[in-house]
Amino acid sequence: MTAKQKEQSARRAVKKLRQSRLHKGLPFMINSDMLDSDQCFLEFPDGIIKIAEAGTRERDFRIVYEYSLEDSDNLRKKLKIA
Repeated sequence: MTAKQKEQSARRAVKKLRQSRLHKGLPFMINSDMLDSDQCFLEFPDGIIKIAEAGTRERDFRIVYEYSLEDSDNLRKKLKIA
């Protein structure tokens, strides 16, 4: 398998996981270089994306920003997950 094929396979797996979590009503975590190292995007089933940062306990997040639905849609396009 070539490097390009591996990358495509990985993208399909992540897309499938994202769809599965959102379908189950669970948020999907998106790490991005656009954010500080202790922050991530959380995409919710209702389409809203929030910025969260690591909390004081393991698996604990604190929401620091919530995008509007329109801005969430634009962010998905920018992240190429739309």
